[in-house]
Amino acid sequence: MHSKLENIYKTVYYEIAEIGLELQVPQSFNLDVILPSFQDFKSEFSDQIPVISRIQVSLDEFSYDLKQAKLLSDVSNFWQDRFKFYAYADQYLTILKSEDGQYEWAMLSSKDFKQVRIKASSFKNYKENVLTWFLMVVFAQAALSQNTILIHASVVENSQNAYAFLGKSGTGKSTHSKLWLENIPGFSLLNDDNPAVRLKDGVVYVYGTPWSGKTACYRNEKRKLSGFVRLKQGPQNVLTFMENSDKLITVLPSCSAIRWNTDLFSSMTDILIQIVQIIPIANLVCLPNADAASLCYTNLST
Repeated sequence: MHSKLENIYKTVYYEIAEIGLELQVPQSFNLDVILPSFQDFKSEFSDQIPVISRIQVSLDEFSYDLKQAKLLSDVSNFWQDRFKFYAYADQYLTILKSEDGQYEWAMLSSKDFKQVRIKASSFKNYKENVLTWFLMVVFAQAALSQNTILIHASVVENSQNAYAFLGKSGTGKSTHSKLWLENIPGFSLLNDDNPAVRLKDGVVYVYGTPWSGKTACYRNEKRKLSGFVRLKQGPQNVLTFMENSDKLITVLPSCSAIRWNTDLFSSMTDILIQIVQIIPIANLVCLPNADAASLCYTNLST
């Protein structure tokens, strides 16, 4: 006999970077419509896939007292001034608002993001944007428990090796990836905005994810990561390999972790310290031309 809760909700699983998210969502939700970029990441429950977070997308309203909360941030590149991030003693609260102010969405999470509740009342009006973004935030924090970092990068691969291009928004990461695809045979795009990087058995892998910015590239695949390159626009093409602490400093700004949570941030830093000892890391001052791609590939692949 099914309980009332089972009749209202269904449980679904997604596998990203060989780790799992468990979602409990209303039966009425068509996830292929609400989460279209997640289709290739659908999974079944398996003891072999660690579930890093259990997320309930709730039809019920839940209340929160902002007088008891501490505002940690109201800055978001994506949501601009429609974003608020608060802390309670043992939880985080994230609030988003629509541009017209008509809709509000909220996410309550444990501070390790293993238990999450999301208010779902208005998702039908905005489809995938809100829930996709919430799930990205959850994954970025909870995945740290599995030596996995979500990183802001564009990644190309040639079926064996992959290279991740880093840099501030507008630096030309996507442009540089495109130059590789156009000028170096055998390369394809793995992810164009938020790949996952995982240290597993002494090897660094990079994975496609459901989050790829403005580029619809949602591949549930992994490759061995063979280099990080931080890009900077310049008058000529010059590549310099980083050494020692400069390697960590080069990659750290592109990694996703909540700076206010010392446990999560320390975990991310510890993982990254191990990663940068394994793979080459370089700075590339470059023009948006084929020679920049050729210089980068030649130096990283030898």
